[in-house]
Amino acid sequence: MAATSTEGPVSVEQASALAGVLPVRVTEPFTAVVFGATGDLTARKLVPALFRLSRGGFFAAPFAVVGVGRRDKDDGRFRAELREAVRTHTGVEGGADWDRLAGSVFYHRADFTVAEDYASLARRLGEIDGRTGNPGNRLYYLATDPDYVPAVVERLAEAGLFPSGAAGAWTRVVAEKPFGHDLA
Repeated sequence: MAATSTEGPVSVEQASALAGVLPVRVTEPFTAVVFGATGDLTARKLVPALFRLSRGGFFAAPFAVVGVGRRDKDDGRFRAELREAVRTHTGVEGGADWDRLAGSVFYHRADFTVAEDYASLARRLGEIDGRTGNPGNRLYYLATDPDYVPAVVERLAEAGLFPSGAAGAWTRVVAEKPFGHDLA
């Protein structure tokens, strides 16, 4: 991705250097699992960011993005909605850059509170891992109401989706929303 400065376009690496951020490329397979994937935060912020990272070459290894939500849809409809979100929130049509990312994007319908839905998510992630060569590396991104965070984490653990170092796999959980009701 190229940004624009007063001196012309700059690369992602140049923009990172100007901002004091070291450019980091993910060099091992992983799957980002986004809970709340049909929400506004995902459309406005998360998907455009993933698109920019993908477009900038920051995902050097095979990766997948699995959106988890309660709405009934399939991979194709989910990809079409995300493409529109990228166009709307970045001003970029996507083209071949979007097509490369879209091939790694999937949707899984689940109720965040139902244990059986996590068993089907585990099976789906196993299938995707088989395609990407992922040893089970996961980034769980919780773009949900804060009230759902404990239930999601508990269900992930119950379903065995936090591998304990199996084959060197890693797991991370990011909770997007603030917690609490006041500063105190």
